[in-house]
Amino acid sequence: MQPKDQIFARMYVVATLIALFPVLIAFQVARISVVEGPELRERMAAQSTSFEQIPAMRGRIVDASGRNMAVNVRRYTVGVDPTTKAFQDNRSQAIGRIADLMGMNRSEVERRIRQRSSPKYAVLATNKVASTETMAELRTVPGISLTESFTRQYSHGTTASHVLGHVNTDLKGISGLEMQYDSWLSGTPGRRALRKDRRRNLSYDTRLDVVEPTHGESIHLTIDLVRQEIMEQELEKGVLSSGANWGVAIAMDPHTGAILAMANYPTYDPNQAGRFDTFERRNHAINDLIEPGSTFKLIASVAALESGVVALTDTVDTGTGSEYRYGYELRDTHALGKVSFLEVIQESSNIGMAQVAERMDKGVLYRYARDFGFDQPTWIDLPGETSGRIKRPDAWSRTTVSAMSRGYEIQSTPLQMLVAYAALANGGVLVTPHIVKERRDVLGNVTWQANPDSVRRAFKRSTAELIRPAFEAVVDSGTATQARIEGVRVAGKTGTASKYVNGSYSRSDYRATFAGFFPADHPTVAMIVIMDEPSSSIYGGAVSAPVFRAIGERWLATSPELTPQPVLAEVHRADTVATTPSVEGMPAAVASRVLRANGYRPRDVDHPEAFVGEASTSDRRPVDIGTRVRLVTDTSAPPIERVMPDVTGLGARDAARWLERLGVAVRLQGRGRVSAQWPAPGANLPAEAALTLK
Repeated sequence: MQPKDQIFARMYVVATLIALFPVLIAFQVARISVVEGPELRERMAAQSTSFEQIPAMRGRIVDASGRNMAVNVRRYTVGVDPTTKAFQDNRSQAIGRIADLMGMNRSEVERRIRQRSSPKYAVLATNKVASTETMAELRTVPGISLTESFTRQYSHGTTASHVLGHVNTDLKGISGLEMQYDSWLSGTPGRRALRKDRRRNLSYDTRLDVVEPTHGESIHLTIDLVRQEIMEQELEKGVLSSGANWGVAIAMDPHTGAILAMANYPTYDPNQAGRFDTFERRNHAINDLIEPGSTFKLIASVAALESGVVALTDTVDTGTGSEYRYGYELRDTHALGKVSFLEVIQESSNIGMAQVAERMDKGVLYRYARDFGFDQPTWIDLPGETSGRIKRPDAWSRTTVSAMSRGYEIQSTPLQMLVAYAALANGGVLVTPHIVKERRDVLGNVTWQANPDSVRRAFKRSTAELIRPAFEAVVDSGTATQARIEGVRVAGKTGTASKYVNGSYSRSDYRATFAGFFPADHPTVAMIVIMDEPSSSIYGGAVSAPVFRAIGERWLATSPELTPQPVLAEVHRADTVATTPSVEGMPAAVASRVLRANGYRPRDVDHPEAFVGEASTSDRRPVDIGTRVRLVTDTSAPPIERVMPDVTGLGARDAARWLERLGVAVRLQGRGRVSAQWPAPGANLPAEAALTLK
C-alpha cells in the first residue's frame, strides 16, 4: 500500500472512532441509568440519609388502686447548628424563638452558640424536661437538633423497692419486677429519618418515613400503696426496737395468692440504687433460706393428725420440760407436764411435738413437707427465688424426724412458709403467689390478666377446720398473745430458730418468726414477720408478733372486707352538719373498730367488752377525721333498754359479738356484712336472732 493510502486508512479509522465515541458514551449512560441506576440511587439515598432513634416509652408500674409506683420522665438534649443557611438567614428570630420555648434568656442562648466547642454544633440544654407540644414547636426552628431519652422515676422512693427493683442507665431492668417483666415494659424503639447534604449537614425532612415506637405495656400490681407503706413503717420500727440485723414481712390473700404487701428492712431507694450495697438491696422474702423453727410445727401437726397417730384431745406427757433424745437435750420454755396435743401446739412444746412426730413413718413427714411446697419454688413472678431444701428420707439421721418436727434440718424461704399458712387459712389448698394483677397496653387495654390458681390440695379441709382452733389458741392464750388484734380473731404460730453458724447451732444468734392470718373465721390476710438476730428477745412472740399486730390494726381501716360499715348519725353544729359514727350501746371493742374505720382515733379502754354509754370528742367543731374519741363505758350490765339493736352494715363477727354480749344467740346465713336482720331494730330483745350476710 502506498504511503498516501496508508494515511487515508488511518484517518478513516480515527474518524470512525471519533464518530463512535458519542455512541459509546450514550451506551454507557444508558447502561448506568437502566442497569445500575436503581442500585446507585439506593446507595446515594443511603449515603445522604441518617436515622435518629425514637425511644419507646417504658411501661408504668402502678399499684392495685392505679397509683403510679414507677414512671418515665421524658428528657431532651437540645442542640443547634448555627452554620446552616436557614438559621443564618433568620438568626435573630431563631434565637428569640429558642429562648421563648426553652425558658432561657436570649443572651444565654447567644453565649452558648458563641462558645460552642464544635464548629457546627452548640449544646443548648441537657436533660431538658418539657411537653411534647413545646418540643414539636422547637423542631420547626432551623438548625435545631433534639435527642430524646427517658429516665425512670420511682414515685415513692424506698416504698416497695425490693418488689419494683430498678433499671440501669439504658433503662434495662436488672432486679425485681423491672427485670421479671422487662420484655413487656421495654417496648420497641422507632426511628426518624434525617436528610444529609454534601456538607454533611442534617435536617428533618417530613417527606421521609417515620417509624413510630411501640411503647411498653404497664403492669398493675396486687399491692396497695397505703398498705405497703404501713407494713414498711411498722417493720422498720420492729427491727430498730428489737435490734435485729434485718426484718422481712409479707402478706397475701390466702385464697388467690395475691401478694398484698412485701417489705424488707433495711431498704434502698431505686432512684439511687448505686448508692446502696447488696445487703440493702436483698429481698430476704425470696432470696434467703432459713430454718423456720416452730412455725414448721403446722406441717408436723397436719401430718400427725391425718396419719392417725394422734388426736387433738390426746394426752402427751412432756415431763419436766427437759428431755434427752439420742444424746441431745430437748427443752421447752417451761414445764408443761401432761397436756393435750392441742396444748402442745398452743404452748409450742418441742418435746411434745417430737414425741408425736416420731410415731409416724419418716416417709409420711417427708411427703407432707413436699405437699406443702417445701423443696420447691413457689413460682412467684419475681426473679431470684430460691427453692427450699429437704433431705431425702434415705439421708435422714436418727435426729431428723425430731428436728424437722420443730423446723430444723429443713430450709425454706419466708415466702414458702407463708404459703403453708395460707393453706391452713384457705382450707388446705396450696396456692401460687403473684404480684402482677394484669398488663395493659398504652391505650389502657388489658393484654394479660393473672388467673389465680392452686398448685395442689396439701391436706383435707376437715383437717384445716379441726386444727385451726389450736392456732387461734396460740394467739388467744399461748405463745403469741402479742399478735392479738382487738375485735378480730387471729390464728398463727410463733417460731424461734437457732442459726447454724460455722458448723454448729449458735446459742446466741436466733431468728424470730410469727406467721398467721385473720380473721380466723373468714381469713382474708395471711402474714409472716421474721426478725434476724434480734437482741431485745429471741422469741417470735415477743418481737415479731407485735409487728404483725401493729400492721393488722392499721390495715383494718384500709380494708373494706374487714371493716364494718357504721351507722351514721347527724350532728348539728351551728351552720355545719358533720357525721360521726353512732356507737352508743355497742361493746367497746366493736365501737373502737367502727370509729377507726371512719378515721377517728378512739382512746384505749380498760374493759373492751363493756358497753359504750357515750362517745365524746374534743371541743373542736366541726368534728374532723382523726379526732380523738373518748368512750365512756358501763361495766355493770347491758343497756337497760332490752331492744334489738340495728346491726345492719356491720361485719358478721362484730354483729355476733354485740348480740352475744346481750345474751342473744345468733344464726348466720351467707358471708360478708349484715344485709338483713330478724327481728327488726327496736323490737323486743329475742333469745335468738337471724342475720343474713352479703
